[in-house]
Formats: sequence, C-alpha cells, structure tokens
Amino acid sequence: MKNLILLISFSFLSTLTFAQIKYPSNVQAQLPINGIALPKPDLVFTNFELTSPATISSTSQLFGKTYNHYKVSFKATIKNSGLAPTGSFNVEPNYSIVELGNGFFMNNCLQFSSLNAGESRVIVGIITFKQPANDHRDARVVLKADATCATEFLPSYNFVNESNESNNSSTILTVDIP
Repeated sequence: MKNLILLISFSFLSTLTFAQIKYPSNVQAQLPINGIALPKPDLVFTNFELTSPATISSTSQLFGKTYNHYKVSFKATIKNSGLAPTGSFNVEPNYSIVELGNGFFMNNCLQFSSLNAGESRVIVGIITFKQPANDHRDARVVLKADATCATEFLPSYNFVNESNESNNSSTILTVDIP
C-alpha cells in the first residue's frame, strides 16, 4: 500500500512541475552557451514629459459619488541601451493621487515592436485617470517599460530578459488637477 501512495504522489508532483513552465510565446530565453552569457537588451527612458495640462474628458457616477475622468498627453523616448534586440515589449503608464499614500495604478497598456541595440523610439500617448469630482489633489504619473500589463504567468523579467531589470521606470511627474 505504501508503494502505491508514493507512486500517486510522484505522479501528482510531476504534473504540477510541467504545468509551471508555460510562458507566452514571445518571452525571450537568453541562456548562456558553454558558460558564456549572451548579450542582453536594456530598456531605459531617456525622456518623459507631459505635453498638455490635465483636462476632464468625462464624468461618471459610482455609488452616488461623482468622479471626474482626466486625461493628459505625454511624449517619451525609450532606448535599448543593451547589446541585443529587445523583441516586442509593453509600456504601461501608471498614476497615483498625491497624498493618498497608495501605490501606482495601471493604465492603458501600449505595445511596441522590437528595438535593436542602441536604437531609440519616441512614443506619444494619453494617460487617463479618475478621482472624486470634489478632490483636487494632484496626480503623479510614471511610465514602466517591459510592463506586465496585467498578464499572468510571466517570469521575473516579464517579456524582455534585460541586463538591468531595475531601470525600467521613467521619472515621476506631477500632474496639476484643475
């Protein structure tokens, strides 16, 4: 009876192990060859600026409370400062409301094709966020390169396996709320 239990246990663990290695098809594997590490890309923002003031684009009601929906335009330059192409990647604007002490919230995800080593790309977009209509605290915005964009089951480096995974955020900018 003990042998049967061990066999079933082993079979169950094997199934779990195989289930954990499924990643999206565009995740890059850059493994060393003969102990020599391959060159990797490195996404960094070299510029991030707001190109319009925050404006109210719409309002909504939720549980009897009115919310203003704001939008602000931005322009940024992202560069692959690494030594290999990036493959496709995401950029995700994030926002938070100043003085609330909360983290940043995800926003509309932007998808981009590969950048070659040393190549830069100017991106433009709109960051949207909402807050109660009677709340005029400023917002903070930041861009995240190689963002998950709410995708599950990604390895620690998201989609692009970079030489430096800790430099994927732009500077944090403050948005004045009218």
